[in-house]
Amino acid sequence: MQTRPHSRQGFTLIELLVVIAIIATLVAILLPAVQQAREAARRSTCKNNLKQLGLAVHNYHDVYNCIPSAYFAGDVPYTGSGSDNEADGKDCRYGWGAMILPYVEQSAAYDAMQVGNVRLSANLANATTRAIAQTPIAVFRCPSDTAPPTNEIKRLPMGQCTGVDCNSPTDPNAIPTAASSYVANWGSTSTITRVNPNGFFNHTRDGIWGGQRIPTLRFVDIMDGLSNTAMFGERIYELTGPVKYTPHGSNVWGGHGNDENSPGRSFGHVVAVGGQVINCAVTGCARGFSSLHDGGTQFVLGDGSVRFVGENIDLNNDTAVNSTFERFTNRNDGQVLGEF
Repeated sequence: MQTRPHSRQGFTLIELLVVIAIIATLVAILLPAVQQAREAARRSTCKNNLKQLGLAVHNYHDVYNCIPSAYFAGDVPYTGSGSDNEADGKDCRYGWGAMILPYVEQSAAYDAMQVGNVRLSANLANATTRAIAQTPIAVFRCPSDTAPPTNEIKRLPMGQCTGVDCNSPTDPNAIPTAASSYVANWGSTSTITRVNPNGFFNHTRDGIWGGQRIPTLRFVDIMDGLSNTAMFGERIYELTGPVKYTPHGSNVWGGHGNDENSPGRSFGHVVAVGGQVINCAVTGCARGFSSLHDGGTQFVLGDGSVRFVGENIDLNNDTAVNSTFERFTNRNDGQVLGEF
């Protein structure tokens, strides 16, 4: 009786290795495409966030006929006395983000904090309102940003901070608050004016946002035109690449007032300057703009449009406004911006 040959079971080793090699090749081809698609989606969300913030400023302007200040002391006119005043240099201030919260569907948080009636430092000392200040707000976060929910480095003091640096994580009065990926354009040059003998300074910049305690700048004051001037840009929490550097992003609610006797230092919590290279990965660039989007960062202009600006944009960082990026961040240089 003739027997049938046994049927073949499974693959040979060579066939299995070929299949594995084919699968590995397909994964290697598809993975970058998947990553690019995800980054494109994140970049689109970031663009929409910037649009929402720009629209919020326009709505604020419609109500108050001015642009909110980059930072705002809080509740009462300057008195020059007490442990929580504007001259001691260790108070914290509401930032532009707090001012526009009602226009990004965050009226509940704005009302609970009584922005403009209760100092930010007092809110941070209260457990209930401190929890609100530490709650992340999605519209202030770029999905590509690797920042933690609260900014662990750019901390804010509850009342007076006890150390020299109000940011210090070792200071028991310095606490993290909701992190932000966006900073206001403070301009490329500045004018510093002493307001009173106790040391308070007005640090007025030439961007859309000034350092005035009382908001007075209007859209009509942007002489170069809203479509030619940056309003907000991005600042990432951590840059990666050949050099790892941490600009430490921004905060939603504000910054501390250690800026008073050293103008230009601490309000980098909520603003950025146009005299620094985009995505610059050295310590001196901590106050500039940066992102994890490949090759540059996104800005919303004064007219509400969003534009991607490459990190190689023309920049001549000197005392004159004589380069494309400086003109882009300056509201009244009177020069033609040109194509970029």
